[in-house]
Amino acid sequence: MDRAFVKEKIAERIAEIDQELKIHPERRSDLAWQKIWQNQPRQYPVLSLNRITDISAGEGKSAPHPFSSPEEHLLTKLDDLTRPLALLNPIAPILPTGLGPGTLATCFGLTVQAEAGYVPATSLSLAQALKQGMPDPEKSGWLPLIKQEILVARELTPSWMKIALPDTQGPFNLAHLILGNESFTAPFTQPEKFFSYLEIVTEFFVEVNKKFREWITAERLPEGKVDSVSIAECSVNLVSADFYRRFILPFDLRVAKNWKYVDIHTCSGPHVFQVTLDSFPNLVATEAGFIEKACAGWTPVELAVRLIQGRQIILRIGEELPADFNQAEEYVKKRLLLARNNHQLSFSFTGMYWKKTDEPAIRKLHRRLDDFWAKEVWPLACGGKN
Repeated sequence: MDRAFVKEKIAERIAEIDQELKIHPERRSDLAWQKIWQNQPRQYPVLSLNRITDISAGEGKSAPHPFSSPEEHLLTKLDDLTRPLALLNPIAPILPTGLGPGTLATCFGLTVQAEAGYVPATSLSLAQALKQGMPDPEKSGWLPLIKQEILVARELTPSWMKIALPDTQGPFNLAHLILGNESFTAPFTQPEKFFSYLEIVTEFFVEVNKKFREWITAERLPEGKVDSVSIAECSVNLVSADFYRRFILPFDLRVAKNWKYVDIHTCSGPHVFQVTLDSFPNLVATEAGFIEKACAGWTPVELAVRLIQGRQIILRIGEELPADFNQAEEYVKKRLLLARNNHQLSFSFTGMYWKKTDEPAIRKLHRRLDDFWAKEVWPLACGGKN
């Protein structure tokens, strides 16, 4: 498409998004997160009720290459911003960037698979990775394209529209992406070389995170992201707490020293939750919730709430729901009641057995839960004060 035409469509779409945001304050996750960061009660639950990809309905097909044109790519992302309203799920004027968990894989010379969510198709041996050394934190892989994506977003969108940081995972998650299974054996068979490589990955992680913030600018970053760094610990659920403390924690602590706060994505792993809670004095956010088939189990919400008591830590509650909608409703209500006394909770639920044909029932459940919050949570949380 002609660039001038695309820019015109972008301006039109931004105007539409502005109106939709004004119409739906009850779905604004950015406003909810302002309250969460400030430890204040919020008027609306702004919870997510999701379903899995329904292959039987033709969903889950491969995604196109995202960088045909930065303007067209931006228009596509703008079109996606309010799609969650179809299920009454949260929306925000925040543009996603990057390619999800595989964003940094191309920096290490790895080919990624679009149809699998841009994850690596291959891996490197530890010897190959060490020989390669640290990638350029500005020019390697797809980083120049991501920089262009960010700069175009800054140019063509208003300042009230924020720009999200790309998903950079964490030092060990990155090592797992690059080395594959050798990331689990090398600490024992080649400890010195493994530590040397984790030093490279950690330095790259820090430097590329600083670059992303430089490109986006503090003004355009979402709430809470200027002073905090996120570390994803998904792969830590495949190792023991002792493995984490010995081989991974030292590098996570190096990352954490570069920012005022650290936000940990635990994948709800119980030993990950506990060891990171114990290890990071500047921990600002963590996670808990039921996941039926988690490798290392899951962190019960009640336990997490008790353990973080007395510390100002945001708890993201992410859980799988039963197929029965009545059971799901009662389950979610119990979680929402926790917000009467704790204003730093967010809620995201997924019906692992719900399909596309269940969408009308999901919307009805959403409305019932909104009513429940208005009657049973909001009045007791703040006495009706906004």
